Amino acid sequence: MALNGYILTALCALWGGIIAQDDQRISFRECPVDLFFVLDTSESVALRAKPPEFYINQLKSFTKLFIDQLKNLPQPCDRSVTWNSGALHYSDDIELVMGLVDMNTRRVNLKAAIDKIKYIGKGTYTDCAIKEGISELLRTGSHYHENKYIVVVTDGHPVTGYKEPCGGIQEAANEARQHAIKVFAVAISPDQEDTRLSVIATDASYRQNFTAADNSRSTQLSTINTIIDMIVSVVTQTHHNNDVYLVIMYIYGGIKGAPGDRGLMGERGEDGPPGNGTEGCHAFSNGIFSICISESIGASNFAIAKEFIVTVMDRLKLRQFGANESRIGVVQYSGANAQEVVQLGDLNIKTLTDLKQAVKELRWLAEATYTGEALQYSLNNMINKLVTERSVVIVLTDGRSDTKRDVVPLNVLCGKGLKVGGVGVTDYAERQPNPEQLEELVCKDDPRQGFSFVLNNFGLLLDDSFLQNLTERICEDKKCPNYTCPISFNDNTDVLIMMDSSASVGSTNFEMTKELAQMLTKRFLSAERGGFQVRVGIGQYSNNANLEAEFSSNTTQVVSQITEAKFQDAGTQVTNALNFAIERFRGGRTRKKKLLLFSDGRSQGVSNDLIEKSVDQVSKAGIELYVLAVGNQVNEMHLRTLVSRGRPYDNTYAYRHLFKVPDYRSLVTGVFYQTVSRKISLESRG
Repeated sequence: MALNGYILTALCALWGGIIAQDDQRISFRECPVDLFFVLDTSESVALRAKPPEFYINQLKSFTKLFIDQLKNLPQPCDRSVTWNSGALHYSDDIELVMGLVDMNTRRVNLKAAIDKIKYIGKGTYTDCAIKEGISELLRTGSHYHENKYIVVVTDGHPVTGYKEPCGGIQEAANEARQHAIKVFAVAISPDQEDTRLSVIATDASYRQNFTAADNSRSTQLSTINTIIDMIVSVVTQTHHNNDVYLVIMYIYGGIKGAPGDRGLMGERGEDGPPGNGTEGCHAFSNGIFSICISESIGASNFAIAKEFIVTVMDRLKLRQFGANESRIGVVQYSGANAQEVVQLGDLNIKTLTDLKQAVKELRWLAEATYTGEALQYSLNNMINKLVTERSVVIVLTDGRSDTKRDVVPLNVLCGKGLKVGGVGVTDYAERQPNPEQLEELVCKDDPRQGFSFVLNNFGLLLDDSFLQNLTERICEDKKCPNYTCPISFNDNTDVLIMMDSSASVGSTNFEMTKELAQMLTKRFLSAERGGFQVRVGIGQYSNNANLEAEFSSNTTQVVSQITEAKFQDAGTQVTNALNFAIERFRGGRTRKKKLLLFSDGRSQGVSNDLIEKSVDQVSKAGIELYVLAVGNQVNEMHLRTLVSRGRPYDNTYAYRHLFKVPDYRSLVTGVFYQTVSRKISLESRG
């Protein structure tokens, strides 16, 4: 049939995720690497020579020289490796030198901070320091799964007979591997404890004979250049093999009115000139996801279709793909003289949020055209620039194209190495999609056979079951990373999650808090239990505290009750939340009690002494308290008190019990929920 109008939205995304913080601006041509230095300034390093500052100064010089070498490196296909770097130094305490910063703008600042390092002396808690480095990479990094590295510079001490309070270097190294973080082990000088350095390193290639303090500058540069070459080799391979291109094509007509007599079709206009886009990068392999929607069905369905585009973008970014650099564009096509293009990197579209808004604001371009012609336009101007053998194309349509008047066949995407899926949607007159057209679209005769779905109405495009099935088909070629990071409990355990519902949080952020609570609930209740019972309860607080879900092992029930929780939008009384938790945990002496409290440390009219008293009562009740703080506007003193157990501050204990993220979006981005759930599931070590 002839379509009243047509819009083709081609959403091209080189997926592996955009930086979660929407205020960060990043060029699609950049390939960022997060590199974090963990520097040993303990007594065993400082006292190796006189004066004590000798090796500390050597270590600082090595780090600054390393930072100077972190320069943008051009790669094939007009890509460029860029660097974010930060550092900490440690003994039996940990001091953050500077969090991750962009080397293009903050190199001088980081070097100046390195210069100010004063050796701490005392013991050597390398395991705690590595875990803190992991936390910094996951908390403030670019959320790129495969592009995170730690450089540990240490003498390898202690050797034996020394308590390592954070589980030991083997556990720290394993935690890094679970998060795909690679760790280089660099000796202070050549005569170091190589066995322990080899345990720290990801594998033998990440140890070699790397040395930081040496009389020869050339030896230092050799270490630095070897490490950088290894990183660049892995990063560029990752970007060429694990990225996903996403194309969304969208067809529509005018707003539906009352059915009238069918009019005569006008003559077809002359073909427009071919597109003049720049040559795409054929080295990048992975999927293209295309969607075509027939839209002669009214404004409400047009809005649903645009929301579907945004939802697919979110699902693929947060759930299916690793966080590599993204390149996204939207082409709206409604005939040779009616096109509109918006893309990430445009003057006013610098972030994923900007692009989503642009999609929502797409205007109607109601001119007559044809499905085959639209697919051909997309192939010429978008898909051919990106296509690879692992590409996936989804065609969303009513399956009722006028194939007699459209000179371009519906199988125009076949034979191109694509995997094509068809989604047929019943139109406004309740006419079913044409099965023959759907079969032609999905290229059944191609080596990579396609697939199809049929939906009864446009509303089902937003149905969770359909979206889950669709993303599974997109990812069935196993190009979607799966970081399960399994957890287990070794005792009967109750976990209470207390969400902050105060006005300072805001309703939108509260919804993301609820989403994280649901993710954690599913993790806890699906964990390996070894015959033990695990229950999860959910509460929220502002001025007062309420219980949203009683302790239960029923995942469906708890998750459903989280969904129903209403934002309180009132003040913040953290001590009320703690007292409420004590009451909820009362009884059950044979069960472990764990409390996750959302708090930025700020509370109206509550002194630090009152918080300390409440924390002490929590500890005496046998409750292990974990605190999750969001953003930079926090009360650090109160946060330290919350994770103190009512005792003098213990950095090691605080590391295991305090979580920080830069914004609420980071709560549900990447593997953060796995980090939180794993630490809570671990047996307390006092």
